[in-house]
Amino acid sequence: MARMTIKDIARESGYSTGTVSRVLNESGPVSEQAVKRIREVVDKYHFQLNTNAKFLKQQTPEGIAVIIRGTNNLLFASLVERLQHVASSDFARVSYTDAIEILKKNNDKFDYKVEWGCDLQTEHERYLTEQVFQKPVFVTDYPKNIKAFYMRLNDDGRTV
Repeated sequence: MARMTIKDIARESGYSTGTVSRVLNESGPVSEQAVKRIREVVDKYHFQLNTNAKFLKQQTPEGIAVIIRGTNNLLFASLVERLQHVASSDFARVSYTDAIEILKKNNDKFDYKVEWGCDLQTEHERYLTEQVFQKPVFVTDYPKNIKAFYMRLNDDGRTV
C-alpha cells in the first residue's frame, strides 16, 4: 500500500483535512469525538506526520529543500553542512580591485599569480572565501575585457 497522506486519513475518518491537521499538530479546537476517530485511523495505518512535507508546505523564505537520493553517500553530511553554512551566512562584498590587492599580498601562496586584469582562479576565490572573509563572497566590478560584452559598463569605463 502507498504511503498514507492527510487526505487519506481525512477520507477514512470522515473529517476534513483541516480537522485532521489540527489533531495531528495538536492545535486548535477539535471535538473529542473527532480526535478519537482520527486517532483510530492514524493508529490503524501507522500514520506518521511527514515533517519535511510540513516544512515545505509552509513555504517559509528561510527554508531550503535538499533532495538527495539515499543517505549512504559519504558526501551527504558534508554537503548538507556546507549548504547550511552558506544559507545562514551573510555574504561579503568586495570589489575586484580590492580583491586583487588582498590576493597580491599573498601571491606566493598561489599557482596562478594575480595582477589587475587577470581572471580570478578557483584558488583565489577559495582563498578570499575561506581565509580572508570566512563566508561567501561577491566580487564586483570586474575589468570589462575579461567579462561578457553584454554586461553593463560601470561609470568608470573600465569595469562591469
